[in-house]
Amino acid sequence: MATFPENLVTKDMYNCVSIDFTQDLKEPLTEETFQSNLDASEIQWKQQGIRAIWCRIPLSLSHFIPILVKDKFVYHHAKRQVAVMYKWISDTETDNIPVYPYTNVGVSGLVIDSQDRALVVQEKYTFKGGRFWKFPGGVADQGEEIGQTVEREVFEETGIRTSFHSILTMRHWHGFQFGCSDMFITCLMTVDESRPDALKLSKCSHEIHDVAWIPVQELIPQLTQSNRFCLEKYWFAKKSSVGITSHKVPFVLGGDITVYSTNKINDNRDDKKE
Repeated sequence: MATFPENLVTKDMYNCVSIDFTQDLKEPLTEETFQSNLDASEIQWKQQGIRAIWCRIPLSLSHFIPILVKDKFVYHHAKRQVAVMYKWISDTETDNIPVYPYTNVGVSGLVIDSQDRALVVQEKYTFKGGRFWKFPGGVADQGEEIGQTVEREVFEETGIRTSFHSILTMRHWHGFQFGCSDMFITCLMTVDESRPDALKLSKCSHEIHDVAWIPVQELIPQLTQSNRFCLEKYWFAKKSSVGITSHKVPFVLGGDITVYSTNKINDNRDDKKE
């Protein structure tokens, strides 16, 4: 019996097989052929000791999903254009496929200029408590480093170009958007005031209601308790000259990874990312 074309099939380090239907099919695949190929492939892979079968199904081939459901495949996750399903086929091991990542990563940037003013925003869309001043920030895009995310978000919301300096706080909260956990990291940022218009504000009109530089002492009573806590940790870091900074470290699978660790830092915040 025929099985799926080799260009669609890969075997991973966990002895599982993936069929990626987002790849070039080379020739049309009917529902009848899909079913027969699936049956033949599963028999062959079980004999080879394969533990699980993964299927990546694009929207254009979503009519195959009922066939997979009937064959006891289950959903693992989905993105805008692709659904990923799998079936555990090992008779000797228990299904131990991990659930799809369930934590959102968000950041905010604490920016304080040479006049001891903090950069803050009021969001256009708010919780029931109404608008309040907060540090600019947002959600990380896939593949972004923490420093890249906070630099991008601060600029998008306020028009201020900043550089990542160190991590001040990290919050971990459960039961957030889409039922996911939320990891929110507040970073200390620097701004090069020698550049023309370095402190000139330009708000993001579709997300931000207002943006301002506000003297820190004036701002404190207007902040939420969590943001006041971040300010306290900023003062502690400044006084102790200690912070969590980023470093590039060789990774066992090749290349470098970013590692964050506690280090001595300069009071004037002019140390550079490594």
